[in-house]
Amino acid sequence: MGEFSQIEVKILDRLTEVIDGKLESIGYDNSEKDRMLYSTCLNDDEKYKFTKKEIKKLQKKIAKCNSNIAGYISAFLNKYELEHHDGDFYSYRERICRNFISNYYEGIEQLAEEYTLLEKVEQEDEMYFEAVLNDELYSFDKNEIEDFIKYMVYAQRLSTFRSILESVEEEKKKPKADAIIDKMKADHKERESQKTKDELSATLDNLRGQQISSVQLFKIIKNITKLEKDALEYLKDDIGWYLWSMKTAQECFYSKEQTERAYKKIEEKYTKEKQLELGYLKKTKFFFEEEYEDPEEPIYIDKEKLLFPNEFTSIKELITIIDKELNKLESISVENKTNNIKPDMYSQYNNDINEEVLLVEELEKRLAIEAVEYKKNCDDLWETYTFDPKYFDTYISGDLYNMFLKSIYEKVKPLNDFEINKYLTLSVNQFKTHTPEKRAEAFKRIYHDTYWHPNQMEYKANEYDNKYAMHVWKHYTNHFHLFKEATENVLQDFKKGLIGTGKKTSNEPNQKRFDNKQFDTLNSSWDYPLNNDYKWCKMILDSFKTQFDKDNPIDYFKTQFNLRSDVFSENRFYNLCRENTVNLKKAFIEIRDNDNKLPLVSTSLMEQVYSCQYVFKKEVKNLFEEKKKVEVEIKTENFDSIIIALNTLIKNTSINTGKENVIQKNLKDLVSDEKYAYIIKLLEDLSITVNGKSIVTPRKKGALRGVVEALRDKMIVPNIGIASLCNVMAKQIDLELKSELDASTTSENYKKQTLEYIKNNPLQHS
Repeated sequence: MGEFSQIEVKILDRLTEVIDGKLESIGYDNSEKDRMLYSTCLNDDEKYKFTKKEIKKLQKKIAKCNSNIAGYISAFLNKYELEHHDGDFYSYRERICRNFISNYYEGIEQLAEEYTLLEKVEQEDEMYFEAVLNDELYSFDKNEIEDFIKYMVYAQRLSTFRSILESVEEEKKKPKADAIIDKMKADHKERESQKTKDELSATLDNLRGQQISSVQLFKIIKNITKLEKDALEYLKDDIGWYLWSMKTAQECFYSKEQTERAYKKIEEKYTKEKQLELGYLKKTKFFFEEEYEDPEEPIYIDKEKLLFPNEFTSIKELITIIDKELNKLESISVENKTNNIKPDMYSQYNNDINEEVLLVEELEKRLAIEAVEYKKNCDDLWETYTFDPKYFDTYISGDLYNMFLKSIYEKVKPLNDFEINKYLTLSVNQFKTHTPEKRAEAFKRIYHDTYWHPNQMEYKANEYDNKYAMHVWKHYTNHFHLFKEATENVLQDFKKGLIGTGKKTSNEPNQKRFDNKQFDTLNSSWDYPLNNDYKWCKMILDSFKTQFDKDNPIDYFKTQFNLRSDVFSENRFYNLCRENTVNLKKAFIEIRDNDNKLPLVSTSLMEQVYSCQYVFKKEVKNLFEEKKKVEVEIKTENFDSIIIALNTLIKNTSINTGKENVIQKNLKDLVSDEKYAYIIKLLEDLSITVNGKSIVTPRKKGALRGVVEALRDKMIVPNIGIASLCNVMAKQIDLELKSELDASTTSENYKKQTLEYIKNNPLQHS
């Protein structure tokens, strides 16, 4: 490892910001909670006891820290090192984080290869770097990073409590003789008048050396704690202290000679290996629940097993029962969160909607609800949920878009033609007045009100919350045109007589008409018209609901084409369907061959297939637990039956008129001169080519697919099949393609880079 380059240093800075930002956020939350707990204390004495108890708890937690992280935690807690940094706690913490993340120099070097300019690193979304730290492709150890954050949080809190304790101790040193004497007298009087007996110690003393039934032990726990979570946790800690201290004291009752005599009998009877197996010899020690190795005594005699094996059996069983009860309470808590969060918020949302709310306002509310739900899951259930910076890009263009289309048709169903026209016309106009640029500040307030629902909280600008809200809004802005165009299309369908209750508005002989009932019964009708890969794949996956025999798929896709014939030619529609079915089959096979689980590196296409209930049926205990059972509902033959049906339709189609029917020889045949020049420059700037020739390695050929997808999405190249476009582009840059380029992590990364490039360097039309 040599010296970091400027780009690598900047990447290190951005990754450090992510880690330090998390520590800052969690530290703020902890400080608020601690202030609340302090406020419940009646006096300074209670606060002092509370502080010492919390310090003890944190010390026990930090003892679990592994050796790879221990050095950083130790340095962070070293107040003398902090003083060398002029006592600047925040800069010192940032330095610790930076030193830790710099050890992942391989991942930093990998990341640096994706950037050619320092400015690109600076402009990158912070949440992207957050996702990178969870991506093992970049040689980052997700578990170790999470452990570092966890123990740094403990250390942060410990440092705070230590400083509080030190200040209290300093205060005690001040001359307050009279006050001290008066307090001592008062304390003595109180102790004499009402001495509290330690009933727990007496109970535990009585249990020593006895074999007590589990039922009786459970009754003891229930009487003491009423099976309340906090009481159980306190009881477990108290029993742990008792067990450790009493075991230590019990060992002192036996002399060295007594221990040696007892062990000699065991040594004569068993080999070393057998002694280790039976527990007479141990390699690790325990401090409460913390297991550790003692370098001074790598193998030691377990005196409890040797000299008093039954002394604390019942007391250990108490801890086992407490753990079981705590696990039950934790399961109930998680299940309640799962069942209650979303329904409450959506029911209130539905109550808030009235006749006057038009489509854009409804869309903003739905987006705010999802944003709140996703954030609460990531904050409250952080061990289960990992923030995905691409989540809202997929959600808005997929689920939200489908929900939006469905809501339009559901809204207009009960209305007469006059009301439909009014509602749709006003909604279309609202898309002109409620643009993302004009509504950004309004959305911050909508997000704030949704987050605090049902409480009414005054809106105050908060940098952290607003940053998250604007992250969501950025993705909404990118897809705003989809919702606008969809609404305009529905209005045009109404004017053509395709929806509504009245007569046709046109006398054209070939005009098709579908009423609301037909839209309800036809699969994927809410995806009309199809305009992205997600909807194509969803439509085909939906066909598996009932279309398993070899003849039905033909009727199914003929019906789908009838719905979309005003947008697609027959040949083009069937060819696109076949292309996507083949890709779905490949994704299905890869998941199936991976024990019905998503591969470690999965594509968005694989995720669509895996989440489809008609393909993979999943039995889950609750939302936040790992899936218990996955069953494959269909076979590869089912994909083949659809492919055969589509091949038949393509073969029987009359003279094809779609653009893909004409095999283009080169890129210039597909695009205008200005677009051709723009594409050539883009390929050079993204380091796909040098002097017009490909320089991508065989492992990174997927980059070409990512570029092609982005160019097609932005309508810089014609909307024809991905495979055809890839072949044309590969031929242009002398890149050999032996097979079709499947979607991959590489293609997704380059698609993102290309879209960013197009955004920053828009095509100038003459």
